[in-house]
Amino acid sequence: MSNFLCEKKQDIDYFLKKQAIRYEIQGLARTYFVIEDKTFDHISEIKILGYFTLSQKTLNIDKGISKTKIKKLTGFSNPREKNIPVFLIGQLGKNDKFRSKISGDELIEKAHFKIKEGQEKIAGRGILVECKNIPYLRNFYEKHNYIFIDKEYKKGDLLQYLKILNPEDIIEKR
Repeated sequence: MSNFLCEKKQDIDYFLKKQAIRYEIQGLARTYFVIEDKTFDHISEIKILGYFTLSQKTLNIDKGISKTKIKKLTGFSNPREKNIPVFLIGQLGKNDKFRSKISGDELIEKAHFKIKEGQEKIAGRGILVECKNIPYLRNFYEKHNYIFIDKEYKKGDLLQYLKILNPEDIIEKR
C-alpha cells in the first residue's frame, strides 16, 4: 500500500494508508485492490492500479424529496419505511503511478460487480456514493446511471447519488 499514490485526492491516499486496515478489522468496510494482471514472485512486485471500499449504509428518505423521486428511489410512491438499505462505495481511487493502466470507468464497474455478488446474498436497494460538488465527479456518476438525490444540503455537505439495483436480475438467477 505504501506504493499507492493519489496526489490529486489526498483523502483517497490517506484512507488507504491510515484507515483501511482499521475499517477491515472493525468490520466497517471492505477494501478491494485492483492489481496488474501478472504473476508475481514477491509481494513488492504487486502493482496496485486502484482500489475501492465497500460498506453498507441506510439512506434516509428526507421530507424534502419529491414523491416522484421517492418512488424512483424506493419503488413505492408512499413507502412505509423511510430508510433504504444501500451499498456504499466509500472510496474509489486510482494509483497515480499507473493511471493509464485502468480507467475510472473500469474501476467503478469492478465495484459494481462486487456489489452485485453481495446483493445476491443480502438485500440492498441501490448503490450510494457521496462526493464533493465538483462537476467532473457529478458527470462521472451520472454517466454511470446514478441519480442525484435532490434534497437540502448544508454548505460543505457531500452530495449523494444513488444507482438503483435491478431486483429482477437477482430474482431471475434464483
